[in-house]
Amino acid sequence: MALSGIIGGHYRIVEELGSGAMGEVYKAVDTKLFDRVVAVKVLGERMSESDQGRDRFRREVEVVARLDHPNIVTILDWGEHLGREYFVMEYIDGLDLQHRMRAGIAWSAEQRLDLARQVCDALHLAHERGVVHRDIKPGNIMVSERDGELFPKLVDFGIVHVERSNLTQHESQPGTFSYMSPEQLRGEAVDRRSDLFSLGIVLFELFSGTHPFRGSSHAVTISRILHDPPPAFERPGEAIPPGLADLVLALLEKEPAQRPGTAAEVAVSLRAILRRVRSGEVSTDPAARAVSRVDAVERLILEGRVDEARERLVAIVREHPDDARATSLLDRLVTAPTRAVPVRTEPMAEPEREPTPVP
Repeated sequence: MALSGIIGGHYRIVEELGSGAMGEVYKAVDTKLFDRVVAVKVLGERMSESDQGRDRFRREVEVVARLDHPNIVTILDWGEHLGREYFVMEYIDGLDLQHRMRAGIAWSAEQRLDLARQVCDALHLAHERGVVHRDIKPGNIMVSERDGELFPKLVDFGIVHVERSNLTQHESQPGTFSYMSPEQLRGEAVDRRSDLFSLGIVLFELFSGTHPFRGSSHAVTISRILHDPPPAFERPGEAIPPGLADLVLALLEKEPAQRPGTAAEVAVSLRAILRRVRSGEVSTDPAARAVSRVDAVERLILEGRVDEARERLVAIVREHPDDARATSLLDRLVTAPTRAVPVRTEPMAEPEREPTPVP
């Protein structure tokens, strides 16, 4: 049942933000603290009648309260209302990553890499504290945006596994099946590398626009996660930053031992890729990369490697049929296949010569 009015004496409900198996989340204002906007998560009525449900809810509060990180949602208060437990957390003015992707986000590769890096940093802290999230998915990554900067927050720690803890545990493996690791789907013990597999699916989807294992049914998707390699990591009309494909495919290895060992390692790799993109060392703009590739073809022609140049031009024109420069150069190569084709009208600089030694 949806709630209204005042919770906890001073949290006035404004609207319901969403609901799920555990309960509802409301936008509210803290009338005791200058009407600060907050989010209130209230345990559902049915879950309130279950010892397991209450334990899971309390575990989320206890776990998140110990994870002090800018990319993890902050717990502000805790209490009970009409027999239903609730906790208060910071309000995130934004949408989750799932809704952002469905709406067709127009973020640059640089923005997406930095978002992924921040999520990795948050996961690293959680893992260092012995917490495995077990439900990493776009719907559990809230994203706010200010002045072009993206600020992700990990949420929903309700099904965490806590290592070396006396907190109540569940023997089952709850979570969202389409983002689970193979070992999680098999009901085996999971560790931080399970979260990394789930992160790999999120990154694949964020950069390619498609889920790597999505099938026509739950059973097909599960089978693909368990047995099939991911498809080609690409996106029509957009270049994937060099190095990212290798990293994501490593995260999606079926065997945990073959994945990166920690989220910190993944964050280091993402930072390196991000530095190269920001420095201009690599371009993620397909048109700019096409220009660079045509420049390389011209150098091949000047070196007399016409056959190799022709093969490369065919590939460029196939990808970019409107590229007038590449098309014109290819036409000239086709009509004059046996001789070098001049590619520039301006004079070339004379090569530097070694000075003649003085006897």
